[in-house]
This record gives sequence, C-alpha cells and structure tokens, in this order.
Amino acid sequence: MPQLSLFSAEARPAGLPDLAGLLCGPARIARFGAGDTARLDVPLPYDDRERALVALAAARGVTLTRQDTGAATPRTPISRPPAGDATPATDGPTHGGPVHDGAAHDGAAHDGAAHDDTADDIAPSDETPPAGPAHRTTPPHCTTPPHLTTLGSAFRRDLAPLARTWSDGQGRKRVPPDFQLDGAALRLWVLAAGRADLRGGHLLLLDPDAPWTHGPLVAAATRAGLPPARLVAGEHGVPGPALRIHGARRMGRLAELVGPVPRTLNPSEWPRVRGRPAA
Repeated sequence: MPQLSLFSAEARPAGLPDLAGLLCGPARIARFGAGDTARLDVPLPYDDRERALVALAAARGVTLTRQDTGAATPRTPISRPPAGDATPATDGPTHGGPVHDGAAHDGAAHDGAAHDDTADDIAPSDETPPAGPAHRTTPPHCTTPPHLTTLGSAFRRDLAPLARTWSDGQGRKRVPPDFQLDGAALRLWVLAAGRADLRGGHLLLLDPDAPWTHGPLVAAATRAGLPPARLVAGEHGVPGPALRIHGARRMGRLAELVGPVPRTLNPSEWPRVRGRPAA
C-alpha cells in the first residue's frame, strides 16, 4: 500500500478551512454588516459537479443550495489592490440575507476525510466596481456567464474567519500570503472548477474578476509540488483564465493529493495519470 501523503485530501479530518479551495476558483465569499457573518457563492462552470460538491460541503458542516439567477453574490469586476497590499480585513460591504450561527444550524459536520460517498444520499478584468454596497444581480459586463448554476450558503458566523482571511480591507478577494494549498483544498478546487484536457493534463479555472489572485495561486501550486502553466481564456478550451497541471510526475502528484474520484463524477474528468506521459 502506498504511503499516504501528509498533504493529501485524506490525511486529516475535514474542516471549514478546506473551503478555501473553492475561493481559488471563481467562488466568492461575502460578509454581512460588521463582518461577523459571511456566505459562499460558488458558480459551477461544469454541469455535473453539483451533487458531489454539496456532499463535500456537507462534510464540513455547510449546506450549499442552488441559487436563483438574481440571488447570487454579484460578479462585478473588482478594482486591483495596490501591490503588496496586506491590509487586514475589516468590515466588508453590507449584504442582506439570513444569518446562521454555524454548522449546528446548517448541516451536520462529519468526522474523517471528506469523501463523496455521501453524494448518493444528497440529492481578466481590472475595472473599478460601482460605489456603494454590492447588489445581488449579475451585471451584463461580468466575466462569469450568468446562466451557470450557482450554489450558495446561508450567512454563517463560522464562515467569517475564512472571509476575513480571503479579503483585504476593502472587501476585495485576496490570497492569504501564508496560504498552503493542500489536498483537501485542491479536491474542492478540482471538483468545483477543474477539468481534464485532451493532452493528459488538468485545468483549474481561476477567478476572472480577480486577476491579482492568479500569481499568488501559481506560487501556491508550485509550493505544493505542482508548478503549473498559466492559461488565458480560449487556450486548451478553457472558458476563462486557468492553471494547467501537466506532465506524468505532476499529474501523479495531483492525483495523490486530491484522492479518489467522486461517485457522481465521470472518472475521465478527475485527475489521473494516463497510459502515456502527459503532454
């Protein structure tokens, strides 16, 4: 039996910090009022991921449900933060919505690694945003297609620390400087916004409305032993900016980190080492 990597998805119990993997892709986290609650919104660019992602979130005590087109956190392009901006997160924009105290009110957490066995039981823009609080609409100029399925959580107190970590002082998305891309976070990123390409590699979509996060995510992937190529929309068929992991050794590392394919997902869409070296 191969030795389990200390950074693989199965190396430790599931936890809320794993949800940072969703924020590596197009997902957003928004705080409410004084910033003591937050909610997740996760657009799904691929239509076969919903059940497995709901299961993985439930394993971390968070219920994700399908959102109406006008109910999701806006995808308005966000202004680029100043270089080296590491301002601690403060009060973010005000959003309306129900507030939940945490996992006790929003699905039961499960011990152990986050597997998708429960799935069978569970049904680059640099524009400046408009002034004022964000609206729950999808603007016509946003780079995330408005017809995509979006999953969202309720506003929850236990998501506020994640929101503070992944936001700067103006509420803009950022990658924490000490971010560790481990297997659990990668599993969520791959499930929500990953896809195999036709040349033996794997594509991981980035947030098209937060291009300043792309470089730090390249660095995080490299530290995890997965130095990627950086793609723009259209390369290898990606609908937006993405990272590409390729090469037999890197694909083997990625497959080891993310663990087994979710039951509801086509195995061809999950990281694996092909019979030939990846191009």
